[in-house]
Amino acid sequence: SGALTVCTDMPYAPFEYEEGGKPTGFDIDLVRKVAQGLDAELDVIDVSFDDITSGNSLNNDVCDLAISAMTITGERARVLDFSSPYFDAKQALITPRGSGLDELPELAGKRVGVQKETTGETYLSDFAPESTQVMAYDDAAGLQAALAAGELDAAMLDNTVSGQFVSDNRKLKLSREFETGEQYGVLIEKGNPL
Repeated sequence: SGALTVCTDMPYAPFEYEEGGKPTGFDIDLVRKVAQGLDAELDVIDVSFDDITSGNSLNNDVCDLAISAMTITGERARVLDFSSPYFDAKQALITPRGSGLDELPELAGKRVGVQKETTGETYLSDFAPESTQVMAYDDAAGLQAALAAGELDAAMLDNTVSGQFVSDNRKLKLSREFETGEQYGVLIEKGNPL
């Protein structure tokens, strides 16, 4: 009553991150407008991506809705309900400049980082060579740090955040984008009549 509680997984700039100690970004601006329309305060809770995708946060009343640049998938729709799509996305391959890694076949035997439980992990598992070592990280910050530290040969993630990865580290480049038909949606508890 009087507050819209929203779960998200930060940081995932430009969609959700903190600036000056306050949540901000595209997704946060979107749910802020929803809260204003409901004449409610916005309360943003940072939870793990797994807690959102599994339905734990919503189905256990931690929050009223979740938004976290979340791709609508059939698997996720089994435990959660989605809004209409609000954003289109693709997958992007990020590699060190000069590495020569620009195509999926070139990833054979390479260490490629993904964020755990994301469509990037699914895409890489489905289409990369069998010998590709898929390294899953709990969050985008850990993935970015591992790539910047040279612990990975490449990373696969949504193109919507790949620009931030590259601008944060000029030694990296966006090698290729892959059309996947992905769309983001806001999540609510399964069966919620909202």
